Amino acid sequence: KKLHIFISTVKGSTFECPTCGNQAPIYDHGRERIWRHLNFFQFETYIHGRLPRTYCSQCNGSPKTIRPNWARERSGFSVYFEAFVILLMKAMPVKKVANLINEHDTTLWPILHHYVEEAREREDFSSVQHVGFDETSRRKGHEYVSIFMDLEKRKVISVTEGKDQ
Repeated sequence: KKLHIFISTVKGSTFECPTCGNQAPIYDHGRERIWRHLNFFQFETYIHGRLPRTYCSQCNGSPKTIRPNWARERSGFSVYFEAFVILLMKAMPVKKVANLINEHDTTLWPILHHYVEEAREREDFSSVQHVGFDETSRRKGHEYVSIFMDLEKRKVISVTEGKDQ
């Protein structure tokens, strides 16, 4: 019930140098890596490959591993898989998504955090004029979260744990 796709390079291929962007020949290949991809019908799909390393004469540095266009750096998932997961996480809790796609929720949280942080970096709050904030109980006891909102756009700006800071 699993589909494994193996990819490789063609002898004599050149790739973009990760540092300067110039075309450079293959120096060697790194260790085999595996990325989880979107399911193919009911089959979990995995991409296997050894990413080539290039040695760029322009940079005069050490060999650099190319960046695959199907996955983020240090991610064990394809960007299509991550996009699907984010779409599901907008509609349901992470634990439910994990059960649905047969992954552990601890592997999905870093995906969510990455894309939330990326979106937060692009946010522009320069036009915010009126801010409101409130504390609310997170669960029974004395555990609170503080919420900050743009009152004009009715949009959450920030949520943080606690009520004292």
